[in-house]
Amino acid sequence: MTGSAHTDATPPSGGEEDVIVIRYLATLRDLTRKIEDRLPAGMFRSLVDVLEFLCDKYGEEFERRVFERKKRALRGSAVAIVNGRVVRGRDVTKLVISSGMLIVLGIFALGG
Repeated sequence: MTGSAHTDATPPSGGEEDVIVIRYLATLRDLTRKIEDRLPAGMFRSLVDVLEFLCDKYGEEFERRVFERKKRALRGSAVAIVNGRVVRGRDVTKLVISSGMLIVLGIFALGG
């Protein structure tokens, strides 16, 4: 279902309460070649930690499109939806990671 905006805000289940799920939409799905990652929640304190981990894992192109490390902020066209709540820009510094979170990452074209 590439390109779908479907976010399914249901947290992980089936004995996976100690993980977070990161789902990728459209461009990021193509870049990562994955639909989602499941990671131990205890690895991360904030959404910034998650984004830095993903930049290290997926490389320069992912970082160029998603996260500005120096500013500790999502790039302008990047959005994170965390358990149904939209997170933009520097708000990533305020979000504390907890077990069972669903984080959906996408890039949205601006303009018309």
